[in-house]
Amino acid sequence: MALFRFPLVAFGFAVERLRRLPGGHTVGEYAPAIAAGLLAFVAWGAERSPQRITLAQLEAGQLSSMQSWIIISGELSQEPSQTAGFRYVLVDPAAPNASMIVASEFELPVGWTTLSGTYVGTREVAPSGFRWIGYMRAEPVPAHEQPPPWIAILLAVAGLLVGFAGRFTYPTFFDERPRGTAPRTATLRVGIRGATEATAAGIVPGTLRLRPGAWVTLQIQGAAEQPLRLHSAHTSVDVGELRRLLGSDPALRVKQAKGDIDIVFASRDERDVAFAALTADVGLQGGVGLP
Repeated sequence: MALFRFPLVAFGFAVERLRRLPGGHTVGEYAPAIAAGLLAFVAWGAERSPQRITLAQLEAGQLSSMQSWIIISGELSQEPSQTAGFRYVLVDPAAPNASMIVASEFELPVGWTTLSGTYVGTREVAPSGFRWIGYMRAEPVPAHEQPPPWIAILLAVAGLLVGFAGRFTYPTFFDERPRGTAPRTATLRVGIRGATEATAAGIVPGTLRLRPGAWVTLQIQGAAEQPLRLHSAHTSVDVGELRRLLGSDPALRVKQAKGDIDIVFASRDERDVAFAALTADVGLQGGVGLP
């Protein structure tokens, strides 16, 4: 499991270093908006391009439902037309049971050729034993195949990375299943990091006091002791570990409306005891949030 988590931890480590660069914190705050803007620019700037396809692929129903502009090669022969314009039939030895009717307002060269145009025929696969016939309106000049839109691809990747990075912190939190433990009286030395003024600079020491029948209380260094309220519409707690590139710490992640706060423990046993005490506080009243 640690092996699979390492790439995510390494990504979180890189993101944390980027946040420390000038302007990195501002980018982090507006990461969702920046990501949405990059992806919107990709959608706006995406260039329509034809799809190279063979008659055999068309017969097999491999043309995307979102695509109608095609480039196709085959043996072209002219047929009499009952309407204005020209009518041709395109065949390919690689697809002996298929043919393409080609309509054009301009005369096209017969023989083996390459055409481009709008495919408007069936996209269904012909039943076994039946001949498949497609239909397209040809352009006077064949379109050129276009290279991959690298700029659009890079913008899309950048948008996804920015949006993904905005959800990452380092050390990186991973969920774990707590062991069943009965609440008990205890005073635990913990580390606190998260979205409070006292912990904005990193992990600071704190004390978590557990007393059955009373609120769990938390005291952050330099602040008054306060009940730790979790059971409201805007708060919850996750059990897991904070993993670094070299090592990990058992932790609880307190989710509040003003931001997540991580409580780091010396052992998994202490973490699970604290979680059991917080779970037992469901029926208590009068708790307050973290400072």
